[in-house]
Amino acid sequence: MPIATFALAVVSPWSANWPVIVLAAVAVAAAHAVTASSARARRQCARTRVAE
Repeated sequence: MPIATFALAVVSPWSANWPVIVLAAVAVAAAHAVTASSARARRQCARTRVAE
């Protein structure tokens, strides 16, 4: 996901439809943030259960 966000941000200035690409890059970044926080919470929960 970070690579896709970076690629969208780099390509957007050269695109004729750059506002849409910038919007897509923001959406990808937001999706990555949500997914990353969820994955971190799952890993922490899994570690806690194993330690008990």
